[in-house]
Amino acid sequence: MMLLIRQDGVRIYCNPVNYPYLLPYIAHWKNLQIFCMAEDKYHEDEEEAEEYKIRSFVAMMEGSNRVGLPYSSRFNQQQFSPMVIEKWPIIQAFALEGFGGGGFFTMKHEVFDVSSRLEHIYTRLDPIGLENLVTEQLSQFEQQWTSLIKNIDVER
Repeated sequence: MMLLIRQDGVRIYCNPVNYPYLLPYIAHWKNLQIFCMAEDKYHEDEEEAEEYKIRSFVAMMEGSNRVGLPYSSRFNQQQFSPMVIEKWPIIQAFALEGFGGGGFFTMKHEVFDVSSRLEHIYTRLDPIGLENLVTEQLSQFEQQWTSLIKNIDVER
């Protein structure tokens, strides 16, 4: 899975195996663009699936000049260097001819580490708590809010 958060929306690449698991958590997001290959094609041709992933990544990155990566965490501190990400397979594929990336990723994009800016989010957010909030507490809140609005309308 690849997630690109931009000021104007969110772009996500995922494979069709993970899509049904991911969709309930992201379907309500505004300005969401999902890159996901059809399941039959995905299982049919591995090479085509890899090419789709690369093309999706290139399309996701269009219009992004600066890229912030959560490179490390407080439990796994690592020294960040933009040249390190040039070794990542998807970043290397970006430079391949015929995919539209056109050259080294770090020459086309300013890449920097945003780990320290996300630390406060990591300490607050846990997947179980988020699921509980969305599946249980949100529906209770919605019912209470609807009741409150009806009572206010009656009092007018």
